[in-house]
Amino acid sequence: MEKRHYILNQFKDDARDVYHPNRVTIHSNQNSSHQDHYYHDHDYAEIFWIERGRGTHLINNTKIPLCKGSIVMMRPSDAHTFFSGDSIEGITITNIAFPVSTLQSFKERYFNSTFTYFWIDTELPFMVNLPYNLLVKISLMGDRLFKCERGTLQLDLFLLYVFNLLDEKNKILRNISIPKWLDYALKAYTTPELFREGSAGFVKLTNCTPDHVNRTLKKHFGQTLSFTTNKAKMEYAAIQLTITDASIKFICKDCGFDSLSHFYKLFSEYYKVSPSKYRKLNNTVI
Repeated sequence: MEKRHYILNQFKDDARDVYHPNRVTIHSNQNSSHQDHYYHDHDYAEIFWIERGRGTHLINNTKIPLCKGSIVMMRPSDAHTFFSGDSIEGITITNIAFPVSTLQSFKERYFNSTFTYFWIDTELPFMVNLPYNLLVKISLMGDRLFKCERGTLQLDLFLLYVFNLLDEKNKILRNISIPKWLDYALKAYTTPELFREGSAGFVKLTNCTPDHVNRTLKKHFGQTLSFTTNKAKMEYAAIQLTITDASIKFICKDCGFDSLSHFYKLFSEYYKVSPSKYRKLNNTVI
């Protein structure tokens, strides 16, 4: 199948627009000589969801069924097209196309070391089927993008809203399906004694291999073992900086770091300020 390459600027109604919203109903099926939507990749990221109907998503040469409530986060390198089912109503799709630079800024600010959503490391992009109540919420937020100024603020608010809804949904699912050994390790990995052992201290709590722990963390939380242990250490450090007058060097060692500069760098990545400034802003010791 011939592949086309789409460019975001060719769809914008105004050159100043940051994103392009679109809603289309596709009626062509896989056996039709007429095609509503061509197989393509693009220079932009895209999020789309199915408002109505059923159909097929041909994505990276793989056919995936779509139904009302399906939501997909497309990476620029993904190539795809759509086919409707056999019903007369076709399949109605709402999509928001936006610059790759938005993904880069979101990755740095909110999703460091995350392997889900737009950053999933698999052949197929992230996809989930939403329950009706979440589909309604996202559709209502999406409708606003058609009516307002198409700037960075509006786009960021929408994406954060979607991520937050999906995170809440995933938390409920994770609480149901998370293995007991992992739940125990996450709750128990909170002490300097374990921190000083690094990732091995976390693995010791699970009675599993490091590879199995890493795979399970990615599956349930979209994060690596290293990210999980560092996150726990930084949360501990933040508490110590807030409620104690222990020296930063002492807290650094309690978190299992020999290098103070590395501790500073990691803490600043998580909290966007240095440990000393964080203490000045939050310290409650009297």
